[in-house]
Amino acid sequence: MPVDETYTNKIDFGPISSIELPSKWVEQPHHNKDIHSPRTLRKFHHPEDDRIQLCLFYRGLPVTAPTAESFANSLAGEPGSITEDILEALQEVLGPLALKDDFNVEDACLKALNGRKVIAIEGRWPGLDLKSVNIFIDAKGDGAIIYELYYAAPGDCFDQHKETAEAAFASIAWSE
Repeated sequence: MPVDETYTNKIDFGPISSIELPSKWVEQPHHNKDIHSPRTLRKFHHPEDDRIQLCLFYRGLPVTAPTAESFANSLAGEPGSITEDILEALQEVLGPLALKDDFNVEDACLKALNGRKVIAIEGRWPGLDLKSVNIFIDAKGDGAIIYELYYAAPGDCFDQHKETAEAAFASIAWSE
């Protein structure tokens, strides 16, 4: 962890009772145009570069029943790499990450994160010169309500701040 990244900015969000984000990072104001929508996006960015972001996202709606079943079944598997077939079945979960012309998957895996299985996708947005690590979380255990955490940064500084993002992800305490 970089010396200047102390973690005292604790946030709760959906199935996460707390996640420790770097205290010097700045939360960007987000204005939801539809006040009746449960869609939520919280963005935190590096104090010197707002392109380096840690974000917490809830899409506001459950996925379809077949997608929920595929997601729940995927999470029931053993940690390890995820096949192309599974990624194909999870297109609705992955959203824009499933668009092969827009996003290049470099690593996709099922992993345990503090006792809970999640799907992690790392890749590159070539048209935007961005890289990201996205974590998909089943909020209720049935695959239908999905929360997403992600770290995104320009390709030239992604690796420099990835450790900060991984420390934040590792700090997650889950709601019961």
